[in-house]
Order: sequence, then structure tokens, then C-alpha cells
Amino acid sequence: MHEALKRKSFKVSEVGIPGILHFLYKAKNLGQFTEPEYDTPYSSSEERERLFALYQCIYSRMHSQLRPLKILFHVGKHEAILGWVCVQDQYTE
Repeated sequence: MHEALKRKSFKVSEVGIPGILHFLYKAKNLGQFTEPEYDTPYSSSEERERLFALYQCIYSRMHSQLRPLKILFHVGKHEAILGWVCVQDQYTE
């Protein structure tokens, strides 16, 4: 674990989930987030901007004041995205 903390970035392949291309994770209680390095198919700045705009859209839909969502599955032209808001105390022992 100490080695992982010393590194500045990591690759999505190191997470060990087959088929995942990219993700964002935010620890709400810490106010910190992590994401892997951008790799294929998000190598170009245009693709990274498109993915980030999609993340913003999903975030906005999930945190809407009118109808907040805990889970959202979006299938688009280039990828499928799963958004999940977890209540912290729900999974602690």
C-alpha cells in the first residue's frame, strides 16, 4: 500500500476489472477523488473532453435537486456508464 501512495498515477488495468476503460471515484467523506491515467480510447484531448462532459452530465442528473438518483446506467454511442451514489453508513460494519 505504501508503494501505491508514493505513485502519482495508476493504470486502469491495475484495478483488475476486465473490460473497464475508465472511472472516477470520489470518497464523499474525505472530499477526495481518484481516476486512472487516460488510455485508449481516451488518448486524444477531444475524447477526454467528451468523456469528461459525459461525466458532468451523469453527475448533474444524479445530484438533481428535483429528483436525485442513487444509481444511473447510461448507454451511449461509445460507452456505457454506471453512476452509483453510496450512503456511507449503509455498508460499514
